[in-house]
Amino acid sequence: MDYNRIIVAGNIVQDLKHRTLPSGMSCLKFSVATNRHYTRNGEKVQSTSYIDVVAFGKAADIMDQHLSKGDPIFVEGHVETRSYTDKNDIKRKVWEVIVDHFQFLPRGQQSVGREASGDPWPDDFGGDDEQA
Repeated sequence: MDYNRIIVAGNIVQDLKHRTLPSGMSCLKFSVATNRHYTRNGEKVQSTSYIDVVAFGKAADIMDQHLSKGDPIFVEGHVETRSYTDKNDIKRKVWEVIVDHFQFLPRGQQSVGREASGDPWPDDFGGDDEQA
């Protein structure tokens, strides 16, 4: 069985890039920053990941009208990879989240789930909290 699903909740970290494909379909690209909190060697650590997101069609149009850099967003989708050769003739591979569903989040809401409760450093998740 194959399964390709991803959920991302975070803030948009760049201006949205909207274009119309030759087929006439809208395409919107942006990046979302997600923060992860954990403890390493007894010290609280935060790491940030930047995730490339792509929306098509009506979703792209709606997001483009209502979102901008800094806005929080919740995205559910699937991961796709693509390859290209850059201007220096170097082959690159890109991983992108393709939007299947999305939800606008209220400004000021940095995350969903446990961190939204006010405690970004949970100590009760039932395991060793040390990260390699």
